[in-house]
Amino acid sequence: MIYPSDADIVPFVKNLSNGLQPYGQANQVHISFISDIKKQILNYQPFLLSQSLVQLICDIINLVPPKSNIRVQLLYCSEKKNLLVEIENTGINLIRMTELIGQNSYPFEVFPTSNGTLYRMIFLCT
Repeated sequence: MIYPSDADIVPFVKNLSNGLQPYGQANQVHISFISDIKKQILNYQPFLLSQSLVQLICDIINLVPPKSNIRVQLLYCSEKKNLLVEIENTGINLIRMTELIGQNSYPFEVFPTSNGTLYRMIFLCT
């Protein structure tokens, strides 16, 4: 579906993350999904969001060294009423690899971490 729709984003992101497990395992990269949020209805474009998330995670898998980890996490920011989709890798800082997020339909903020990179996408909850 290329048009925005109101749908539960939690199983959507979880299933995308789980679907990439075999590719991660083939490259000796562990992918985990974490969420305390059980259900969150948001207005988003499933096709474009899946493209953005899958492309970013696959690019990270291709660039990090073996035995690295990728964590996909959903967080709710109550003071701003935002849902955060965070993708964090270990093993190498990829902050200079701006092409990882340059072609995505959904914008990411990028932050260096002590052992990797954190990518954050923000959705306004209504």
